[in-house]
Amino acid sequence: MEKNHDKSKPISLNKEQNRMVEIEESKTSFSDVGGKEDRKKESKSRRYNKWYIYLLITLSLTLVFRAGKLYNLYHKTDGNTTPNISEEERKAIAEFDEKEAEKWKKKLDESWMSITLLQFQTFKVSDVSENSLRRIVADHYVPIVLEKAGQPSMEKLKNSHPVKAYKEGENTYLSVRSDDNSTFILEMSGHTVNHIYGENWDSSEQEMQRYHELLNKLETQGEEAKVK
Repeated sequence: MEKNHDKSKPISLNKEQNRMVEIEESKTSFSDVGGKEDRKKESKSRRYNKWYIYLLITLSLTLVFRAGKLYNLYHKTDGNTTPNISEEERKAIAEFDEKEAEKWKKKLDESWMSITLLQFQTFKVSDVSENSLRRIVADHYVPIVLEKAGQPSMEKLKNSHPVKAYKEGENTYLSVRSDDNSTFILEMSGHTVNHIYGENWDSSEQEMQRYHELLNKLETQGEEAKVK
């Protein structure tokens, strides 16, 4: 009985060894398969990287080429910005521009005249109080106008009518005449009365000299004071 038991041991050991060999072979097989898969992935990754780099280079070259074309096109057109038009078309455009300029000049002329007459009308209807005068008379000249309140010269001025207007720089001069032919000259700037000249207003030598100087300009260069 003991001898039979001893003979069965080598057989059992051989089976165990065979199993270990099979396990090792299967491990080797799996590792070989895994290695092949890794090599495949690495190969694909390299191919993708090469394709990505090629794509980037192509796009870069395309952008540089287009930028060069745009640069050349810009400098070609920049050198000659004048459109190709005939001489007749140029003359027509020039005539149109002149007509437009004249039209706008006329509108501006009418505008300053309207503002001047409106300003005088506002002065006429004021109650000659300090508050009302400060809206239409320069601050430095308000005290002088207030002194004239209730005097004949103020009443004549308020009852006058416009005669001629003259523009010089930023100032506008308006001559007005009362029923007894007394003439006053208002110096205005924008919507403000800066000064008033007149024989019945201030007869000092300096004022009279300036009054006659302005009166001469109004007579020779002034326009009829009315809205056209």
